[in-house]
Amino acid sequence: FLLRLDRPWPRCDPAMPSRGADPQDRKRRCPDAGVQKSHEVGRPRRRTLRVYGDSNAVGYRPPPDGTRGCLSEQLARRFDVESTIGRTGLTLLPSRAEFLTWAAARVGESCRRTDFAVVVLGTNDITQLWSQHMDWSAGLPADKIRKCARRALRALLRWVLRHTRRRVFVTEPVNTMRSKERARCEIVASMEATATSFGDAVEWLPMGWREAHLQRLPNGAYDAKHFSDVGCRRIANAVGKRVKADGRCLEVVA
Repeated sequence: FLLRLDRPWPRCDPAMPSRGADPQDRKRRCPDAGVQKSHEVGRPRRRTLRVYGDSNAVGYRPPPDGTRGCLSEQLARRFDVESTIGRTGLTLLPSRAEFLTWAAARVGESCRRTDFAVVVLGTNDITQLWSQHMDWSAGLPADKIRKCARRALRALLRWVLRHTRRRVFVTEPVNTMRSKERARCEIVASMEATATSFGDAVEWLPMGWREAHLQRLPNGAYDAKHFSDVGCRRIANAVGKRVKADGRCLEVVA
């Protein structure tokens, strides 16, 4: 009897079962048969991401002048992007087009979980606050508005976190209308305070929107409520850099 040392020690090879062996017995002896392990993969799995929001999330106007599909396209350079959940006109605050009510009715709890999420909301809230579109807000003082906005965003983030493994990014809403400066300050401050209160589970993305980031209207003027492809790239770059810089991004259990 000679032991050949120039050949590897025999292993269980799921592709070559022993003669007369029962396949079920082989599976019991080799439970990993046919399972590709993560270290055997040529490259690591790309992180997944989904965008939730309004017209800026899904894109407004077709390209090249508009951004329809642009944000997802920019994010897809760094992530595997699932279909966006959103449409034009949605709001964070109670309205005829409140995002959470619309999304819960449309997808419920059925959407696939992703590693990360990006929330793009607040633009329409700034426009509609203290107007007939949100008649419940007429005459309400700023402190009541802030309380309502924080409550609405907390509820939305809890819903998004149930579909997100790691972290949710909340972007500063774009709305540079001068007549809406007061509403913008209240909505942005409320959203930032609420997002930061979730700790590592949620991250606020300050964007500092300027005219250079906005779409152009057919008459050449800037669209105060919709960012351009430049804005899409800025959001994608901000999310990508934060995910890369923070390797922790631990899984969130909502």
